[in-house]
Amino acid sequence: MDIGEQRALWRAALTIAATVGVMDALVTGASVAFALSHMGAPTALAVVAGIIVALAIIWGMFVYQSRRFGAALRVVESTP
Repeated sequence: MDIGEQRALWRAALTIAATVGVMDALVTGASVAFALSHMGAPTALAVVAGIIVALAIIWGMFVYQSRRFGAALRVVESTP
């Protein structure tokens, strides 16, 4: 049972914000794929582009959230 006794940056992936960020990234990636396909790009290219966009957004979100969690942990650890 995880009660949050140990601090770790990977726990940033277990938040509601991370879940919402991943879902937003997937919707954005699908939107890019549909838009490219609608503009006449081959389906395979549109799908690959959508996946790349989604993964880039997910990576960026996790980097940002990990930095924020790290900053919060440093503040908590420095408080007496």
